[in-house]
Amino acid sequence: MDDNLKLSPAEEAAKAFVLNLLFKGFQPSELCDVSFSEDIYRLPDFYDDAKFKRGQKYFMNNRFGIMQSNMYGLFSLICEPNGAKLLDKTNHSSTANLARKRYADTTLHMLSWCTDPLKPGSRSWESLKRVRLMHLAASNASLSRSGQGIPQTFMTFTTFGFMGYALVKPHLLSITHDCQEDREAYIHMWAVITSMLGVKDEYNMCLQKLEVVEVICHILIRYNFSLFLQMETKTFEKLGRAFTEGLKWYIPFSTYESRLFQARRLAGIPGYQYDVDLSKEFHLRQIFTKAELEKIKVEFQNVKGFEYRRNMIFAEKMHLIDIKRISDYGSSNDHLDYNSNTYGSYKKLESDKIDINDKEEVLMNLLELKYPSELELTEVDDKNLKNYLNDRKFRELSKSDQFLVKFSINQLKSIKNCLTRPIAEMTLGTMLNVMRVKESCC
Repeated sequence: MDDNLKLSPAEEAAKAFVLNLLFKGFQPSELCDVSFSEDIYRLPDFYDDAKFKRGQKYFMNNRFGIMQSNMYGLFSLICEPNGAKLLDKTNHSSTANLARKRYADTTLHMLSWCTDPLKPGSRSWESLKRVRLMHLAASNASLSRSGQGIPQTFMTFTTFGFMGYALVKPHLLSITHDCQEDREAYIHMWAVITSMLGVKDEYNMCLQKLEVVEVICHILIRYNFSLFLQMETKTFEKLGRAFTEGLKWYIPFSTYESRLFQARRLAGIPGYQYDVDLSKEFHLRQIFTKAELEKIKVEFQNVKGFEYRRNMIFAEKMHLIDIKRISDYGSSNDHLDYNSNTYGSYKKLESDKIDINDKEEVLMNLLELKYPSELELTEVDDKNLKNYLNDRKFRELSKSDQFLVKFSINQLKSIKNCLTRPIAEMTLGTMLNVMRVKESCC
């Protein structure tokens, strides 16, 4: 690893922001909120009315693709192992009905923020206040229960969930992105929304310059979401299935497997490049020095629940995770044989390549795997990344899930066609109207 990295000003600024987010944003003193009063709830000093409204117009002009990015952003947020366990314990998203209501509520709140005038007493003003109070209540409840509230860092991750993929993966979402002023206005809109939700300026990623925000998003994808989306714990699968089953009220052509594939495709995980223009597929190059990564590991070495982060996330190479649970192969043992090691006897897959070390042991515990053969871990760096950019994971899907993936991708492409766009917009409008009516009756 090269410790004498030559970074651009945008990369330097983005790295400094993320390091501060990690070292300071997780501190017990840096909670999402500790109290609330009408005196502190106001428009931030940097608010620019014309720019905010231009950002809202950009949203409306691209709402089909942006709302798709929101869905996969939320999917990415629930995959973080510790967060998934906490979310499951709240019993707010563990069934299809509960997940449907949570997703619908989130969607309707977000639509209000991105379309309604933002001024005292307006629908978006009251919506942001309500969500901020809910975050405060959840943080205080967690604080009294476990001694840990919701940190500012998690709020920044949530901001990414709403706007990150739309910003850095617009070509996969049929989002118009040829006007820098429009995209800057979109970022400004989210900077205001993030501030109104209680995020301090130093953790508000959307206050940075556009090119810096883009790099921050790529860092979060590279060092967080691309790994989390591969860590398919049983809790994440439970929540993910509830999420997609709940969505069927509004998006009927959907399965957990097809949506997970598309989330991983959007995150750029190697092996998921089905129908992707590789010339536009961007993967962040090495940006942290070995010393910086080591400092991060030391910072979190005694933090419970960060074992997998120390071994996987804060690493100089990207990890590709293949999980092949023994139960997935049915009762036939033709392709298996028995082996024995310190973990006891296990059935060995033909593809077994693993020498168990601390990294694999942490992953096996996290994923609740019984046998080393169920896990295949590949390390990828800048030099060999291109060898793994293919669509092999698409070919592993069932025929029905392949059809659903194709259908969803083609639906997004139809937005750019002047003949089919009105149909897609009408479909989306109908879905949102059904959502408003149904949720108002529940």
